[in-house]
Amino acid sequence: MKIIITGGHGAIAGELLHHFKKEKKNKIFLISNKKQKNKNQKNFKAFYQDLSKPIKINLKADLVIHCASKHYFSDRKVDKKYLKKINLEMCKNLAKFCNKNKIKKLIFLSSIDVYGSPKRKKNIFSENSKLKPENWYAMSKLKSERIFLNKKNKFN
Repeated sequence: MKIIITGGHGAIAGELLHHFKKEKKNKIFLISNKKQKNKNQKNFKAFYQDLSKPIKINLKADLVIHCASKHYFSDRKVDKKYLKKINLEMCKNLAKFCNKNKIKKLIFLSSIDVYGSPKRKKNIFSENSKLKPENWYAMSKLKSERIFLNKKNKFN
């Protein structure tokens, strides 16, 4: 399977890369906004791409796992409205990329923040729980989900 993972310098992307590299049949493409060294592995290649800009990489894949995101601890000096805008731009550009490259499946790592802050330890959330985004980050994740769920998209 050919897999694209975004957010190449993040912990989750690193764990996914480690997991998928074990299966030699997989070909993994890691996209990061920081330059990386390719370690000349047969089933792995790293790419530099700022996802807030139109994606110029031409890759064919079966699956995209979108882990990239700007959040409160990404850059404390930058305005939150700007970071929210960047998150939405990344998702719009990724949706266009997936449609253009005929990618059939996309997994988007959202955030539990879209359900609000749990008031008690017994709170359990599911995809059917009421949405209560309470901050800019949660709102950017919720709006990103809606970008990916748009019926115009050709991917699941």
